[in-house]
Amino acid sequence: MGTPWPHGGLLRLLAEAAAHQRACAWSEAALCYAQIADQASGEARAQALLAAADCLRRDDRLAPAARMLRDARADATGTRAVQALLLLAAVLHQTGQLAVARDLATEAAGLARDSATRRAVLDTLLGTLSALGDLSAADACLEQLRGLGGPSVAFHDAARARLRGDLREAAAQYRAAVAQVQATPGAAGAVAAAQMSLAEVALLDGQPALAAERYAQAGTHWAAARRRSGVYRSEAGQLRAALCAGEVPLPRALDDRIDFARARQLALLESHLRIVRAGARHRAGQPGAAEDLQAAVSLAGDARFLEGRARLGLRTLGLPVDHAHLRTCLDGDAVWGAVLAGQRPMVW
Repeated sequence: MGTPWPHGGLLRLLAEAAAHQRACAWSEAALCYAQIADQASGEARAQALLAAADCLRRDDRLAPAARMLRDARADATGTRAVQALLLLAAVLHQTGQLAVARDLATEAAGLARDSATRRAVLDTLLGTLSALGDLSAADACLEQLRGLGGPSVAFHDAARARLRGDLREAAAQYRAAVAQVQATPGAAGAVAAAQMSLAEVALLDGQPALAAERYAQAGTHWAAARRRSGVYRSEAGQLRAALCAGEVPLPRALDDRIDFARARQLALLESHLRIVRAGARHRAGQPGAAEDLQAAVSLAGDARFLEGRARLGLRTLGLPVDHAHLRTCLDGDAVWGAVLAGQRPMVW
């Protein structure tokens, strides 16, 4: 990993941290790395802080992860400085601070020298640009990423096909992405993300039973990776599939999931969960759907397509919306644009 770790008792902590990571025990691993950072200095300290912050990110503890990453930047140089920027961008993306995340990832892209680091930076930057709805910049970033290769290219090609409304091509690309990563050790999270995307494609394509099955598969992979936010998103997906199948699921099934997202400052996850709970409340004839959607709009922040989904939900409830702004939010997403035009059913 570059800079050698200090010897003595810290080597024992390092071995414990590595064992916890292999077991996806993220909180325990983060604690070991934080203890190493307390006793180390310079690049070794920065390295330990980066490792601790990454574990905290996977444990959905974003505030302490961000603090550690800002601290790590004081000692980090070279590739580790780029990694600190990259991880901080990823953390801030999850909190909904997309513009700041984009700026940090852009800075990291300018500093990255080796192809592996640059590939990771472009992958993160591309995800943030797509969430912002800046598709022209995202396409330019994708071309750079394509030149470096790697399995993430298939994921992003699939996402582009989904935005174009080519659901068959999107499904094929996501299946190809799964085939590329599923044999890789520690790839449970990547496989889960691809399965989630395949489920979304099936849902938008009017196949709720297939979507429910794929969401359940994704949840199994997220659980194996011990990523609670992923598990909760997969559970929300199964509820969405039930709504599309004409069922009346219990809205309160998402209550504690929304509480978790709010407590952990997972703004985009909370926005998504509130949209889904609004759909369930609307179907069940329960109050609170409009309040959920209004909160979802606020939480979405700069996430243009997510905001559009929330505003489309408000329109579905019969509430007044700015139709010009709604069209702007969904511009570039052919499938949700078709929902707006009444050519596809609302899928919450």
